[in-house]
Amino acid sequence: MDTTDTPTTTTATLRNLLSTASTSSSTFLTKNDHLLLPSQSLLLESTLLRLHSLLSLPPPPPPPTTTPHWFLRLSSSSSSSDPLWSDSFHMSKPTFLLLLQTLTPSLSLSPSPDHKLAAALFRLAHAAPFPSVSARFAFSSPSDAFRAFYEVVKALIERLSHLFSPSSPSAASDAVVRFPDCLGVLTFCRFSGTVAQALVDFDGRFVDVSAGWPGRLSPHEILPRTRLLSRSELFGGGGGGGGTVKKYVLGGTCCPLSPWLLRPYSGAETAVGKEDFNLAHSESMGSAEGVFRKVRSRWRLLRSDWSGEFPEAVPFVVIAVCLLHNFLVSCGEPMMDSGDGDDDDDDVRAAMEFKEFVGLGVEEGRRARDAVASHLKMLNGNV
Repeated sequence: MDTTDTPTTTTATLRNLLSTASTSSSTFLTKNDHLLLPSQSLLLESTLLRLHSLLSLPPPPPPPTTTPHWFLRLSSSSSSSDPLWSDSFHMSKPTFLLLLQTLTPSLSLSPSPDHKLAAALFRLAHAAPFPSVSARFAFSSPSDAFRAFYEVVKALIERLSHLFSPSSPSAASDAVVRFPDCLGVLTFCRFSGTVAQALVDFDGRFVDVSAGWPGRLSPHEILPRTRLLSRSELFGGGGGGGGTVKKYVLGGTCCPLSPWLLRPYSGAETAVGKEDFNLAHSESMGSAEGVFRKVRSRWRLLRSDWSGEFPEAVPFVVIAVCLLHNFLVSCGEPMMDSGDGDDDDDDVRAAMEFKEFVGLGVEEGRRARDAVASHLKMLNGNV
């Protein structure tokens, strides 16, 4: 009698083996998730879910209620310098505790503020889906994790909004010497189908952010609709209102030249110090783009399209993350490398690339730019 397995029997055997392997992997993950990097545990978790879906198996069983959840185990076992803590929340434990102290007055007491803050940071850092967040931080459901995340976003904006203020860079800093009276660099970046406008100072901090603009709008259409020009503490009441404007910003070719926004010279334009200006301008624009690159590296949620879950919240998340960046800068937290190399560089470049604005700038803008160009030429000894 032929005992060779039929295709149906073979398929059933393979399915059973995969099911057993999946269950064993789920058990391993439950017991050892605090020993794995978040990226590793999230990848394994995602793979298991896809496998269960492919085989039409029930989802992996939840951990026993007697097993302390992931965050509780991590909190009780980690020291102030534990690298796993930094890998999980992209900041040191002392900085986390300082942030918790700052935000707690704006957070409800249930679930506990430390759980909500940690869960929100974990999602921002790893673009973790709400079911994964819910399991790691013992929320009753993904919906509770969703509500906790946006409660923290709201608290970040409420408690850290004062960090959107102009700093006082060292008078001897290279940027201040090259661009006296300059407030920083005006940049634009795409996030989840929307556009954000940001003014970044020469210390790598966000001074002003306006987010959530429709992706169909060009930067020169967005700029006059924001409140940037009305901030008297930046422009002294004269921003864009006519007359002489002492303060100014550097901007890309996507915006028109004006007395308070200096874009680079085009190839056809001639001016004394044109090359000096364009070189210094390019370096400053590159530094501002580097700030966005660092923000995207630290908070991976910004690198994914998650707008479908709650599109109205996209601008608030972007603003909260920029405030969080300023907070971490003030705490001396080191910047993070995404580890994605050229791929991330290409993503950032594409996200910050906009069509050139074609049109003549106002005469006052040309005079203001020529004055800075002449200053740079003299500074470089090219008179």
